[in-house]
Amino acid sequence: MVSASDSSAWDGSPAFSRDGKTIYFSSNRAGGSGGLDIFRVNMDASGRFGNPANMGKAINTAGDEMFPFVSPDGKLFFASDGHPGLGKLDIFMAVRTGGKTTVENLGLPYNSSMDDFGYSLDDVGNIFFTSNRAGGKGNDDIYYYLAPPKPVDEVAKIDDPNDPNNPNNANNNDPNRPNSKSQKIANYFLEGVVKGEKVALDSALVRIYKLDGGVETDFAEIFTQNGKFGPIKMEEEEDYVILVEKLAYLTKREGFSMFGRSIPYPLLKKAVTDTTFQTEINLEKLFVGKTFRLENIYYDLDKFDIRADAALELDKLVQILKDNPLIKIELGSHTDTRGSDLY
Repeated sequence: MVSASDSSAWDGSPAFSRDGKTIYFSSNRAGGSGGLDIFRVNMDASGRFGNPANMGKAINTAGDEMFPFVSPDGKLFFASDGHPGLGKLDIFMAVRTGGKTTVENLGLPYNSSMDDFGYSLDDVGNIFFTSNRAGGKGNDDIYYYLAPPKPVDEVAKIDDPNDPNNPNNANNNDPNRPNSKSQKIANYFLEGVVKGEKVALDSALVRIYKLDGGVETDFAEIFTQNGKFGPIKMEEEEDYVILVEKLAYLTKREGFSMFGRSIPYPLLKKAVTDTTFQTEINLEKLFVGKTFRLENIYYDLDKFDIRADAALELDKLVQILKDNPLIKIELGSHTDTRGSDLY
């Protein structure tokens, strides 16, 4: 059993990355977006697996995401009934380019009105997947597509008038198309104020990280002026973490998501639309004797293993210590009365 497995949850349908150093799997463990989510866990230099990270809202939904598979070129394929599809479980492809993850439904003939899942690809390019669509031999059947033979000579490109990349396509002049000459642009910005005990804090350091699959990457860094920071230009359909530091105050982190905040293209009335979001972050004064409250940390009888529910609470404390490396904490606990008198 991999150390990243959660004994109190369902972990299944694992798949290795092409270099064998990352496992992708589906789980209903706590902290997900809905039913079953796709997680990933990386192997360190000693060959041990670390802590699993949720793949994020671009991939996971309130429904079920299952059966991950990583292709040789790094694309992530998975099945979902939460993303818009043709039926129940559909097969999707996730690609990360330019720091942004996009999810695409594979469409017909891979997907049907029934369950389609378990996509895989061999080294030759043959495709295999499972489906309970009509016309099979039983319930879930395996289907395949043979890769076409590699052409000897390059095939001449057809001048398709319906090709969206063809400049002769009449649809390219449609003003409702985002990539037409009359393209409208929406810019999104974040402004905020940092306070301590209801007073605006000057020269507080604000760091913003982009969050993808549990991995934080640097995005912006700025100091407050008269307690205010920004505007900072944000990217659509991304999750962020805002980390604020100030001497004599407890470093604080807050999440900020751009998911669901974009203005639909038909509603854009101007050539350029600027939208600014506001946030307020309140820091707590740091002093000896400050209390950090966690939910109860329980152990199973006669065991010392950290339970999954306890790990979630302890991880909160771990994050506080990482964000505030100079503070020291004192832990207190007690036993209970379970077990016999002899025990």
